[in-house]
Order: sequence, then C-alpha cells, then structure tokens
Amino acid sequence: MRVQSRLSPRFEAPAAVRGAKQLAGPLLTPARDLGLSRTGLVSGLRHSKPFPVTLLSLEGAPAPMLVPGAHSPLERDPFKTYVRKLAKAEAFPDQKADISRLLSLPSKVEPIGAERPWVAIMISEPSSLLPGEFETLNVLAEMVRKQGCEPILVPPMLDLVLPNERTARREAIQSLARRFNGLIGPGGADVHPRIYKSRITHSIDPIYPRDRFEADFVTAAMSGPAFLLGVCRSHQLWNAATGGKLVQDVQLDGLSNTSQDQDKFGIPRSEPFVVRDDNGEIVFENRVELAAGSQIAELLGEDSVLTNSLHHQAVETPGRDLRVTGLVPDSVTGKDTIEATEAWNVITTQFHPELMLGDERFKRLVETVGRRAHVFFELDRMKPKNETGFEQLLAAVNAAAKAALTQIDRAWMNAELAPRMAAEL
Repeated sequence: MRVQSRLSPRFEAPAAVRGAKQLAGPLLTPARDLGLSRTGLVSGLRHSKPFPVTLLSLEGAPAPMLVPGAHSPLERDPFKTYVRKLAKAEAFPDQKADISRLLSLPSKVEPIGAERPWVAIMISEPSSLLPGEFETLNVLAEMVRKQGCEPILVPPMLDLVLPNERTARREAIQSLARRFNGLIGPGGADVHPRIYKSRITHSIDPIYPRDRFEADFVTAAMSGPAFLLGVCRSHQLWNAATGGKLVQDVQLDGLSNTSQDQDKFGIPRSEPFVVRDDNGEIVFENRVELAAGSQIAELLGEDSVLTNSLHHQAVETPGRDLRVTGLVPDSVTGKDTIEATEAWNVITTQFHPELMLGDERFKRLVETVGRRAHVFFELDRMKPKNETGFEQLLAAVNAAAKAALTQIDRAWMNAELAPRMAAEL
C-alpha cells in the first residue's frame, strides 16, 4: 500500500498481549432493600470499598446517566448534588445558564438491571445534557439501543461527587469505568495541553478539570473488559492521556496549508471534505490512507477512504499501546495528519463517522462498539459460573439475539480476545 511503503515506521506492530488483569471486570449489585431498590453498588477493585450509584433520566433526554450517590427519601437527589458542585466549580463560565437549567429539569430514577450490555457515551459539555442540545447524542443512543445495548451517559467532571483523596478517587473512577462493556467518545472542545505536559499556544478555551476526569475514566476503561470508539476530540484526548502529544493548530503549527474545518468551506458535515479551486481542481481532500490489516481498514473494507473533517488540533504522536492506522497526507507541506489509531480493544478517528451514517461503511464502524460490547457482556456473565472457554463464549455471543457478529468481529475474537482469555488460565 502506498502510505505503508512511504511511512512504514508509523504503522508499528501492536503491543504484546497482556495478562489476566485486562479482562477482569467489575460487578454492579443491587443495594440492600432500604428503600434503595433502584440504587446499585459499584465495586470493581480488590481493595476498593463499594459505593452507591443511581441511574437518572432527565425529561426529554435520549438516555439515562450514571451518577454516584444513593436516591431515597433519606438522601439528597444525587444529580442535583452533582449539578450544584458543577456550578460551584465554575469550570464552564459560558454555560452558567445551562447548568442552572439542569437543576430545574424534572428527572426520574431508572431501574438498574444487568440484562443488556452497558455502553457509556462520554459527555464533555454540561449543555449537552439538556434535551435537544446535542443531536449527535440522540443518534448514538438510538444506534446503541437498536443493537440490544443500554446507552448510559457519563456527565462531565463526575469526579466532583467522588472522594477527594487521590487513591480513593482513582479507585472510584476505575470501578465506574470498568462497569461498562463499551464506550463511545464523541467530538467536542480542545484538549488542555496540561494533559500532554505542554503549555497553551493555540488551544481555544481548554478546561483542564473536565479533561482530567475524562482522561482518567477512559484510560481505566481501556484496561477493562470493554470496546471503545473515540472520535475527534476523543481521538486527541485518548492519545494525549496515554502519553501522546497534540498539535494545537494544524495550520499555525505547519502541519497543513489548509484549514481542516469543513464548516468554514460550507461543506455539509455528512459529506467528505474536498476543497476545489475556481477551476474545479482539487486543492485538498481528507483522504485517509489506512494501514493494511488494521481493524479500521477491515471494518471499512478499504485501504483509502474520503471522510469529513472538523478539527484544528491533531495528534502529533500516538499514546502508549495505540498504533497509527490512518494518515492524511498534505501535498503542500509534505506532512501527514494522524487520522486513526487503535489498540486491541480501541479505535480512534479524527474524522466523524457518526455524521456520515448514510454510508454503510461508517455505520458499520460505529456499530462495532455495540457488537463487541455483547462479547464482553457475555464474558462477564460467564465468570461467576467459572466458565472460561473461548468456545463457550462464542456460543453465548451467538445466542444473543442482538449481537449479530460479523466475520471481522469473529476474526478479532480469535486474534485478540482468545489469547488474552488463555493468559488468564
């Protein structure tokens, strides 16, 4: 493949198979019946103390959210407690009115069940929790639900209602994150350079406390029994959180001669980003060249694909255990933008596949989270029965009505999951 022969060092082999701790997942158990029948206890770490969590739905929201805290006549509403602390933190000064509106919205407690896989959807802006404010959220939640999974929103800076002590905070975040069988990280605002140990040069209004919580949550999820898809901001944050670095502006830092934000060119977000001059000649196109044999290349069925583009920051160096699997060359600067990275249970993309769902290839990519969440869900259900065989897992996933594994998923299970299951034995 052309990009591989030119840039083969960027497409290095994935990290070695890890041991049993990568597949060890948490439990969420019903609380004792003290009027808390809809509250659960999360415990996922050997030495961590279980703590209560509640599922709450705001009126008009596309999915419930997970909030630490019990909900009962004897306890304050855990969501309102969280929102008050969020307002007091003043991390989102331009969203004060939106945060106040969250306090006034009616909410209801949802039953916590274990009948379907849980897929987390990360929320980076308080305003996105308001009904109708983030249309992409509705699309993602419905896609997850159609695959037989339960979409669960993870609000920003949720650690405000977790312990302040460093070790207790870390263990609480790990316990929460490892409760999920899948995770989707949508796009959003710039990542604070403190995450990758740099100073602000061209980042626009970054928020460090928001990014710190999200980075800690996602890195914990990466090490647990879940499949993750990170888009745009999440592509950048997840790489930065695992030791990578970012370019704060692709034009100002000389990575590209052309703005990578197609909104500035009036190109619909559902269409590929292609810039033409007055004569109709292509000046720039966001053509992603994919590494042969990578998960994303297999899922898209291509080694080169045109995508949309809505960013000004970019990944400069990938994070630990994340290998580069997609590049966009710039013919003017002679440099490349890292457009995709992946690990055995992670795919990140700079482009937005969730905005191009009219193309079956991108729909299949997004739906991978739901399909593989079923795999990890069944794996968790096997553990209490002391069932550890790969064939048993495959049979259980096949029996799940909504799983609908593809041949690519089965190949992934054989190549990536089976060796890790064997390492546990």
